[in-house]
Amino acid sequence: MLSIENRITTPSEFYQIKKFGKKISNSFFSILFIIDSNKDSKFSFTIAKKYSPKASDRNRIKRLSRALTRENLSNFPKGTLAIIFPKTKILNSPYSLLLKEFNTLINEIKA
Repeated sequence: MLSIENRITTPSEFYQIKKFGKKISNSFFSILFIIDSNKDSKFSFTIAKKYSPKASDRNRIKRLSRALTRENLSNFPKGTLAIIFPKTKILNSPYSLLLKEFNTLINEIKA
């Protein structure tokens, strides 16, 4: 679980990201983000019931995504506000591959 300082909690932050955010994606994740250097980096994770009907699968996908984010928190640019949409392919993939692909997306955010 991410610490409360690193979680998007207010509806205004969600609205801001959805309205002004840039989207990047690969085969495992889609990330909608903005960079506001005046704030701390914050993240949210969303997976729809439509893509994974079982709650246990959705929870596992979110746990994996949070672990990847927590492990790479210092690699994100300061002030990154992001909504991360993991894809269901994450369940059958090795963690090392997920880590590599996640780092690729982080490098795209930095650019």
